[in-house]
Amino acid sequence: MRTRRLTLDETMDKVQQSMGMMLNKTMWHMPVTEKPVLNTTEIWELVNLTEDTHPIHLHLVRFQLLDRRPFDAFAYQDKGELHFFGPPAAPGPQEAGWKDTVQCESGTVTRIIIPFEGYAGRYVWHCHILEREDNEMMRPFEVLPAKA
Repeated sequence: MRTRRLTLDETMDKVQQSMGMMLNKTMWHMPVTEKPVLNTTEIWELVNLTEDTHPIHLHLVRFQLLDRRPFDAFAYQDKGELHFFGPPAAPGPQEAGWKDTVQCESGTVTRIIIPFEGYAGRYVWHCHILEREDNEMMRPFEVLPAKA
C-alpha cells in the first residue's frame, strides 16, 4: 500500500498577505503527480499548512477517514519534518463510513484511505470552497490501468 504526503499550502507576499492557495505547492496546469493504479489502495496524508479548514473533495472515488493529528507546521515548513503534538484522533461517529469530502483542519495531518476501483482515467481533487478551487487549489490525479 502506498502512502502519499500531500500539502495544503498558502503563498504569502512580503507583508504576509495571501497570494493564493495550492495543493502540494503545485498549480493546476503542471503535470499530474498523483497516479494511483486501478484496483490498488493508497493512504493520503493531507498536511494542512494553512490557517484555514479545507473541505477536500476527490472526484469519482470513495474513501474513509483514518485519523487526524496536530503537528508543528513551522517545523514542517522549515525542515520538512513532521513533529506531532499528540496522538492521532479517530474520526467521530458522524464521519464514519464512506466519504468523498473530508474536513482538513488547520495545523493537522488528516489521513484517508482510498481504494481506487472502477475506472481508469483523469479525475480532480480540490478544496470544495469555490473561491479556493477557482484559484489554484485544485489538481488532477490520474488512475492508471492495472497491468495485465
